[in-house]
Amino acid sequence: SAIIIDHHQPTVDPLPSALIVNPHVQPERHSASAQNLCTAGLVFKFIQYWRTLLKQDGCAAAEQLVLSSFLDLVALGTISDVVPLRGDNRLWVHFGLRAMERTPSYGLKTLLKLAGCSQIPTVEDIGFKIGPRINAGGRLDSATAPFELLTSDEHPKCKALATELDALNAQRKSIEHQMIQEAEALIAHDPDQHAYVLYQPHWHTGIVGIVAGRLMHQHHCPIFVLGQQNELAKGSGRSIPGVDLVPLLTQAQPWIHQWGGHEAAVGLSTAIDQIPALEQSIRHYLKDTFPVWPQPTLNLSGILTEDLLTEDFLHVLDRLGPFGSGYEAPLFVLPHIQLTQPPKHFGSNQNHLRLQWNQHSFVAWNYLGAEPSMNQPIDCAIRLGWNYWANRLNLQIQLIDWRPSKSIDL
Repeated sequence: SAIIIDHHQPTVDPLPSALIVNPHVQPERHSASAQNLCTAGLVFKFIQYWRTLLKQDGCAAAEQLVLSSFLDLVALGTISDVVPLRGDNRLWVHFGLRAMERTPSYGLKTLLKLAGCSQIPTVEDIGFKIGPRINAGGRLDSATAPFELLTSDEHPKCKALATELDALNAQRKSIEHQMIQEAEALIAHDPDQHAYVLYQPHWHTGIVGIVAGRLMHQHHCPIFVLGQQNELAKGSGRSIPGVDLVPLLTQAQPWIHQWGGHEAAVGLSTAIDQIPALEQSIRHYLKDTFPVWPQPTLNLSGILTEDLLTEDFLHVLDRLGPFGSGYEAPLFVLPHIQLTQPPKHFGSNQNHLRLQWNQHSFVAWNYLGAEPSMNQPIDCAIRLGWNYWANRLNLQIQLIDWRPSKSIDL
């Protein structure tokens, strides 16, 4: 019979007739740690289990199977699926990133080099450079290309596939930028709502999830972005911390054709003429459930002074890593600074922002907010990280948010 391994919360009843490996089926029988695993992690656990059984039966192939040889791909899946870096996930990412330095996968080596990753890749390298390129195949074309890349040992073929995925990722960025602009225009016509179900028939259904995530962070509310597939509207939703999409969409089931996912991210489809009713159902549920809307907050680790904006201090922070979802890199406040140059946008779509303070440059990726003025002191929320460029690691200061200077109470 078929074996289905998956980490999403099931929404169909009854389940398919198959052997299902999913800790969200009968969740009361599984630990919270197991429910935090992505499908790559579950596959790894499944291989561990079967290897143990086969070894007990004296299987020579099982004796020779080296589980650590899979850790590069397990780490790749764990980071790209943005599951919490706790328990097994944290161990797999810690050792998997180091395994990537000597990965036997020529396809992965080729993609790491093409994307400009450091010799020992970081969580940021995988999350923002490798994951998007692998996903670009499935979003815009076919998942066959990334599968072949990661399973092939033919060098010319791997180089061609990596180049193809790199081009698809560049195309994805351009489409995403256009969709965000159009979605922002729709939101501007109906401002200050606690949820949006946004639809345009020409929006690419392979990119709607990325757009929903960007808009969710910008507007601090659940966002659903839908394009058209055949006769239905199909897309993705993303939600803020504290607002669970599972009960939200469960109560909106009459207006949904099909959906699945978890508390922070879902995929769904609906009849096009049902979109207004779906949006109103979601908004009414949120109004009843949250009389006071959850306010955006930043979990700050402390105040930094200019003398700590150094590579030496970042090396100290690195000892606490790897950082990622559920185990975030420290977020610091740099208080009462005044820009020494005007803010500058950069990037192919001018969607990144650079601030300059003395000799320090701050970078805000995919920045949609207001620009600070040179004429007023500001407080900056920043993260320190590495930028790999010209075969050298350099300190990079990432701007997360800013505000006009106030007294700070930590």
